[in-house]
Amino acid sequence: MMLFAFSAQAQNRNFYGQMLDSIRYYKKHQKPNFLLGFDNRVTFLGSKSAKVNGLRIGVNYQKFSYFLGFYATRQDITSTELINQTQFVPDTQKQNLRFGYLSLGFTYSNWAGKHWYFETTGQFGLGNAQREVFENSLLVKKQTIPTLPVEINGKAYYMLTNWVGLGAGLGMRKALSTSSQFDGLFYSTGIKLFLGKFYREVIKKKE
Repeated sequence: MMLFAFSAQAQNRNFYGQMLDSIRYYKKHQKPNFLLGFDNRVTFLGSKSAKVNGLRIGVNYQKFSYFLGFYATRQDITSTELINQTQFVPDTQKQNLRFGYLSLGFTYSNWAGKHWYFETTGQFGLGNAQREVFENSLLVKKQTIPTLPVEINGKAYYMLTNWVGLGAGLGMRKALSTSSQFDGLFYSTGIKLFLGKFYREVIKKKE
């Protein structure tokens, strides 16, 4: 057991060492490229799910990137329950919830063989949520809640060619301070497209 733990620690140190070395190398020898892309996902809050629109703007150094992210729920997260059930006719309470935030993020990427491409991302955000509570269609409460989400997620892509692939990702969000009610998992699916490689291998060859 101790040997296994020592081996795992050594592998982690080796991975982080290689990651730091590659970051230093690419920052020194490569000019950054402009990064612009969507980061849409489906997130879970308790038993409810919601689609979240995301947009990333930043710089890319081939193996890693820094970015500013903008995220917001596409539609309200709605829940309904009966209250005052001891009454002859119980009241209906409906809650609408939406949130959005701005985040700073870092992504490290690497190839594993010819076809597999992996990304690991960490983000720290700042934003707020809006909660509206209705009782029998009458608005009784409106609240703004600050959110400080910290996220980590990983994505794996199977590259069909050198420039396009299909993939999926899974992540976890931990909201700090009083916004812990926004903790949850999220997942995404999508297409990975390397525009530079696409231009060189497809467009430029036709010219």
